[in-house]
Amino acid sequence: MTPRKTARLDITKLEMTKLRELKRIAGSLDSFDLGALYGSAGQLVAHPVARSLLPKVMTLLDDDNQILRKLVFRMAVRNAYGVYLPELFRSMTTLNPAEREQVLQGIEEEFVQDGAPISNNSRRQWITALESLGVEHQPTVFGLMASLGPPGARWAMKKIRDNIKVISLGTVPKVLAFPNRTRRKMIQLLCQMSAESKRELLSYICGIVDHTTSKYLTAFLRTTSWKDRVQVASAVGKLGIVSTRGIVMDLVADPDWKVKQSLLENLHISSSKFSSLLRILGYLVTDSHKRVRGLAERSLLMLGAQTCSSSDLDSQRTKIMRRYRTQLLRAAPVNQDIDSQWLGIDYGETQSIPFIGETSGEPEGVSLADIAPSETKPAAAPGKIDLLSALLSAKKAASIDSAPPFSIGVKPAPELTVIDQSLPPTQKFVKVLKQIASEGNKNVPLDALKERCDSSGLSGAQFEKALSKLEREGVVYRSKKGTVSYVDMEM
Repeated sequence: MTPRKTARLDITKLEMTKLRELKRIAGSLDSFDLGALYGSAGQLVAHPVARSLLPKVMTLLDDDNQILRKLVFRMAVRNAYGVYLPELFRSMTTLNPAEREQVLQGIEEEFVQDGAPISNNSRRQWITALESLGVEHQPTVFGLMASLGPPGARWAMKKIRDNIKVISLGTVPKVLAFPNRTRRKMIQLLCQMSAESKRELLSYICGIVDHTTSKYLTAFLRTTSWKDRVQVASAVGKLGIVSTRGIVMDLVADPDWKVKQSLLENLHISSSKFSSLLRILGYLVTDSHKRVRGLAERSLLMLGAQTCSSSDLDSQRTKIMRRYRTQLLRAAPVNQDIDSQWLGIDYGETQSIPFIGETSGEPEGVSLADIAPSETKPAAAPGKIDLLSALLSAKKAASIDSAPPFSIGVKPAPELTVIDQSLPPTQKFVKVLKQIASEGNKNVPLDALKERCDSSGLSGAQFEKALSKLEREGVVYRSKKGTVSYVDMEM
């Protein structure tokens, strides 16, 4: 079997074909036919060897035809190099700022897709050309410098160090385009220079820091303005607490409560380390300001519903229950938007806004007779007798002379409720505790409770056993030394 002959590729013939195509495009660029002119310019943009016609294209950059000029600029920015760069950027000055920005974005896209120059000589030529642009293009210029390797990074660092006041707000996010090591150094320098001369960059710097660079925000803590420190606290909280050293402890020890409030309000639990976060919250639950304590207790309650990084929910609940049960019981009824059933307590759903149904029928007028005071008065709440009721009771007692005179200001003795002896000891305990609490004693002394339980038929051994059982179930807790409180009572 003889092998099949394959046609040899004629390089010379192929080159002549492509050359004739380029000659046709170059000739059409001088045509008076606008259709042929625009068609050839469009083909030139996507042609694989369009750089061969770069000298011809450079002569059209200042053409009066705006459509043609846009097409040839797209081709020029994709293929310009070396000696053509100064002429390209000189022609860009004839464009308005919006068109010039589009051209620069095209160069940036080309660098990202096909790669930037790799020789130091070419990089320096691009840096020299980009330096001639105005401040309005600074963000895009910084993005291009990130593609030009070490020379571009040195130019950006020098720009920040020597003239921080001209760094625009949109330039700060472009720092993320630089390599990791360069980016860390640039953020450190940006924090130092901005803290000294341009603090309005802080909010943008907070958006680009991470766990490795957040420590550089310490430069903004050395100020008398609490607003700057609040922004830093917000940024650190959003990143999560992974350590109890450095800037985190500086924020916890800040004398202004608004700084600690911002840290807790923006706390990102899923990005935090549980041991570090629990230690920080341990300091904040004892803070002197009520708002900070309340937010710290809310964060503790959230640790029972959300997992931290590299942690599990069961171990988190066990640890916070063992150390901060009192704070959890205090935070649960206040923060009912957070699941607290794992505490063993169900506070139920409360409807803060009453529902008012729609009324049917025509509206009716109201007369003075309709709003006259009724003869029957609602019964007063037990233990809460107002001054008028006290005066009426005293008048009635004086007229009948069948009871000792009523002394205004002396609270009547509470009426004891008969306890059903068939109830279990724990229910007797709870009923007696509620009865004493309804008299206005939120923290019920153990001695008074034990004495009242004894009179209700609850022995000392039954009293201790019931107290221990209810404490384990979370129904009651030791609010203070020598006192006990019922967690479900309504005060």
